[in-house]
Amino acid sequence: SYLKRGISLLCDDHWEKYYDLSLHLYSLYAEVEYCNGRFHNISLTVKSIFAHAKVYRDKLRAYATLIKALGAQHKLQDATDMGFGVLSHLGVQRQSLLPDKSAVLRDLMALKSSLVDLSDAELLNYREMVNSDMVAAMSFLQPLLFCNFLLNREEFTTIVFIMLHLTLTYGICEESCCCLSSLSAVLCRMKDYNASERIGQLAILLLEKFQSRKYTSYVHCCVFGCIRGWNGHIKMSIEPLLSGYQIGMQTGDIQMAMFNAYLYLAGNFNSGQLHLAAFKKHLKVFGEQMVEYKQMVFHHLLRPMEQVVSNLLFSTGEPLLLIGRDKEQECILNKAIEQNNRFLAAQMFFFGCVEAYIYGDYELAVNFAQKRHETGFDVPFYGMTDFFDGLSFLAMAHQSGDQKWILSAKKSISNIDYFAKICPSNCEHKLLLLQAEIKSITGEAKEAISKYKLAISAAERNEFIHEQAIANERAAEFFLRYGDSSRAAHHYGEAQSLFLKWGAQRKVDDLLMSIAL
Repeated sequence: SYLKRGISLLCDDHWEKYYDLSLHLYSLYAEVEYCNGRFHNISLTVKSIFAHAKVYRDKLRAYATLIKALGAQHKLQDATDMGFGVLSHLGVQRQSLLPDKSAVLRDLMALKSSLVDLSDAELLNYREMVNSDMVAAMSFLQPLLFCNFLLNREEFTTIVFIMLHLTLTYGICEESCCCLSSLSAVLCRMKDYNASERIGQLAILLLEKFQSRKYTSYVHCCVFGCIRGWNGHIKMSIEPLLSGYQIGMQTGDIQMAMFNAYLYLAGNFNSGQLHLAAFKKHLKVFGEQMVEYKQMVFHHLLRPMEQVVSNLLFSTGEPLLLIGRDKEQECILNKAIEQNNRFLAAQMFFFGCVEAYIYGDYELAVNFAQKRHETGFDVPFYGMTDFFDGLSFLAMAHQSGDQKWILSAKKSISNIDYFAKICPSNCEHKLLLLQAEIKSITGEAKEAISKYKLAISAAERNEFIHEQAIANERAAEFFLRYGDSSRAAHHYGEAQSLFLKWGAQRKVDDLLMSIAL
């Protein structure tokens, strides 16, 4: 209101008489309207800036706000095209930025090697970037990272390479911390977890060197949302992600604040750290903020999680499994596919698989798992996707007797085996349960019993209460098939108690109705 009032008090020829004041007021007003989610006002405001700017550099601040607004409205390709248009004026041509993918990866790995060997002191004493065009180019490449993380991972990798090349050629700047944290995410996807962790540490160092609160939210997304869970328990990343959300809201980086919020919620769900009733309240608060600030990309990401939590909590009839039975989810999914938003589609299929498996609809679970693979977008969630894929495939093998499901499960088990070696606190119990299920199918009863026992114990030790409940339920079904009703009853009782402790009342009721004892 103050800025709008200030603009209204300017005289008719204010752009001629008070150019600097007008430029500052209009640019700041556009930024505030972005924070408030009033994107229509941004377009009108920047049009005036573009019409009256004396030099191209005076348009840069407005362009930066407009790009962020396009990203928030999920107009990711438009944001990317506009960003590269600005970069061309700064001497960075898009055509030269998109060489062969294999060449980009080769060169990126060469640059990575030089970074990994840097000591903390060497990085902190590295020369600073002084070329004003390159500093400006880095500031426009940074918001394109987010757009292409969701839209096009190949272009995301290319943008990381260019930012890293500019950093090593011209020196470090504030945006270099975003470049390094993005590189750590790329390396994590390539399963180079040691290098990923080291470069994530360097990104945090640069963040602290420049005291760059405006990029804290972005760096926390990459380091604590994508990396740290491969080197430590998921729960250790939850508070830093909440901090990333809070700092993003304070600095006006609303988009990355909401990404932190989403990752914070996903971390809580995947680790089972919160009672579902408390978790639902968090979902409601963050969901309402996402709507208020028009951050619908993240609100859509929350919807599958909200649906699963509601269907686990409340005991009122048959749960509406996510896709195919819920019209709102179907609409969101169709829009994601239409807009080539593979990230959202993959998330929806993942949560659909989790819910379908928990409620015993194994055909639907494997259908979701297969559809997620078809998106080509990997969302490992520190082993959780492979865990539920493997469980679903093995449940189908039990149900149908078709050996093809065992072959499908073996790839998931191989991945979990690898993950368990890297971070046992997140994946040890997952691997043990999958191994128990395999032993159960192959008739190795003694080995299966041992693996079930170890899986339950590891899940308890690692504080994954929901997966401890699942392990007990699977053990109960194993003993029931082998005619040991006493031990089956014990494990069903444990499963019910643990699901109830997690807050999954509807799942408990479903168990009580379906147990064949």
